[in-house]
Amino acid sequence: QGVNYPARKDIESYVKKLQNSFKINPNSCKTNLIMVPHAKRHDELLSYSYSQLDFNQYEQVCFICSSNMKNTCQTPFRHWQGPVSNQYFEFDKLDLPEIAPDKCLKYPQIEQQLMFFPMHLKYYCVYYGDDLNFDFLKQLKQKTLIVIVCHLTCMGKKYDFTPKVTSISEFIHESNLKIMRYIIDNEEIDTEIRVEDERLINLFKRLSKNLRQTPKLIAQSKIKETCIGLDVIESGAFIVAGGVSEFVVEL
Repeated sequence: QGVNYPARKDIESYVKKLQNSFKINPNSCKTNLIMVPHAKRHDELLSYSYSQLDFNQYEQVCFICSSNMKNTCQTPFRHWQGPVSNQYFEFDKLDLPEIAPDKCLKYPQIEQQLMFFPMHLKYYCVYYGDDLNFDFLKQLKQKTLIVIVCHLTCMGKKYDFTPKVTSISEFIHESNLKIMRYIIDNEEIDTEIRVEDERLINLFKRLSKNLRQTPKLIAQSKIKETCIGLDVIESGAFIVAGGVSEFVVEL
């Protein structure tokens, strides 16, 4: 099931194999869903979240995950009767080749690996950890609609959100991106999250008033996590940094 690749394999050759194995219609709009689960998520949460998705609405579904997530990742597909068979790709940094530092893959992270993935896909559902790679998003923004979902609470654990909030605001400012949607839970920020910079709170409140489009909620996990979401549109596809354990949005 899916594509395996030998260790140390040339990255360009591997990407070409991926592209040939995962053929889609670049003109279709709502046909493809790519999911990259976060390795730290609990199996039960992953299984529950994915079981709530209607995979049959997609012509093709791709799962990308590390080898230690293989059993969990395949669980939702066991009873899936989609129009075409699902694609399953294993990404494991131990299996990727070492290449020059200027190729940024000597010690690859998932967002760096995705730089080499076919960019005409319409749906990306990407799990990130606590850090967002904004250099990666800047490279994608020419071709994608980007959705950034940042965790305010993670599995019930509260933490200081200030560093990430600062990074997001700087990313918005530096990139001069067009903001389509901004979701904010003011109560969470006021009562649970210690955000010391008043300018950032004002930024959130200002952005939250500029709603241009309301996403359709497709799935939501039984474990509620408070999120700040931000859509930045460029063209044709979107990335969810955060993941389907909270929700998947359809634009």
